[in-house]
Amino acid sequence: MKMSILYCRQGILGLLSAGTLFIGAGAAYAQPTTLAAVPTVPAGHVVSLYNSSATYSDISGVNFYEVWWSGQWTSYGDYPIPSTTAVVKGYQGLLFTGVGFEANPQDVSGCTNLHLSLYTPNGDSFAVRVVDTTGHSADITYTAVSGVITSNSWLNLNLPLSQFMAAQPLLNLHSIQQLGWIINNPGEDSPADYYIDNVYFGAGTNLVYTPPPAIPAPTNNAPTPTLAADKVLAMYNSSGTYSDHSGINWDASWSGSAESSYLITNTGNTVMYLPALAYVGVEFYSPNQIDTTGFNTLHVDVWTADANQLGIQLVSISPATEAPQVNISKIATNQWVGIDIPLSYFSATNALVNLTALQQLLWIDNASAGSGIQNGDFYVDNIYFYSNSVAASPTIAASVSAHTFSLSFATQTGFNYTVQYKTNLTDSVWQTLSTVPGNGAAQVVTDPTASACRFYRLSVQ
Repeated sequence: MKMSILYCRQGILGLLSAGTLFIGAGAAYAQPTTLAAVPTVPAGHVVSLYNSSATYSDISGVNFYEVWWSGQWTSYGDYPIPSTTAVVKGYQGLLFTGVGFEANPQDVSGCTNLHLSLYTPNGDSFAVRVVDTTGHSADITYTAVSGVITSNSWLNLNLPLSQFMAAQPLLNLHSIQQLGWIINNPGEDSPADYYIDNVYFGAGTNLVYTPPPAIPAPTNNAPTPTLAADKVLAMYNSSGTYSDHSGINWDASWSGSAESSYLITNTGNTVMYLPALAYVGVEFYSPNQIDTTGFNTLHVDVWTADANQLGIQLVSISPATEAPQVNISKIATNQWVGIDIPLSYFSATNALVNLTALQQLLWIDNASAGSGIQNGDFYVDNIYFYSNSVAASPTIAASVSAHTFSLSFATQTGFNYTVQYKTNLTDSVWQTLSTVPGNGAAQVVTDPTASACRFYRLSVQ
């Protein structure tokens, strides 16, 4: 049998063998010597992950030690309670680790709370994370300040699932696949020790599962592109109108969330799917880098049911630069929305970006840039560069009320519209009032001036 000795700042913690942690006298803190309270909730009201008393039948396929962010600082194993036959889950030097049952996700929609028994000799904060199969997650945190976390006694925590849902409305209780144990002390030098038992989802009555709601998804294709093929550099288009650029990895290993293909059932077309988007990287390194010479606009078709903003980055590796990001807000939901972004917007964000040798594109959840749900789901299609050289001549309409002029005009996505004015036609210089980006809809610029007369003009770039 292979044995290994574990070390930490306090010295030898014990021996790790076959997943069992035996805590020796060298440990710096006390361990539990008594059992947590035996659960009394009827078995028909419970989905149990682990309970040492065997009051419930635990679900299969649960891994109580998934190395997430800082598992390398955490020692884990089964800890036997002295003078009993009970064994609980022990975490020495816990910072952040996961409990995974990905092969056996659970429908806990009929439950009202998540229960766990917790013992700590030296911790003063503890957060629990719930994660669904698409990656949506939410946390609940308890602290010593709140009076919940106390030392050297078993605590019974009942975490309302409604509180998780309030933190992340997209969390799908019909398909939960992970929990996370997180110590919320700042910094990486303040881990603590925790022992856990009686981990189960519970309900006040016999479990009655509600049917899962229909997951919104596109049922129609994005508009088929109509630009001539020689005017386009395509990265992806489901219709096959263009030949796509070769050597693209659509899901970089360093991505913070998932990317996959999605078949639109009613049409047979396959688009890109970005569930619970945090950020997803797309790679096309040398010799497959993209040279946008001759093109001035990036086009993307986006479909989302729950978000209203998205961030896009274009990255060149040489010179090495921070990625320039363009934020798109006010995306309409439940329909395909065509987005056209002038490449000059990326250059304006970071003048060092080399548009002749692009090697990465990133999709980024951009909830922090405006009101909208975090980690929304996105579908994308028709990703290509083209030259947008002509804008339709806009018509400007003006009205005045209480000495405020309102100027309204139609816009096209991908162009900037600048409103200028003179107070007298003999003036030699036009003054700039405002510049707004086109969004495919009418824009309104107001001029709260007390002047009796002004002359306006609109320029498009």
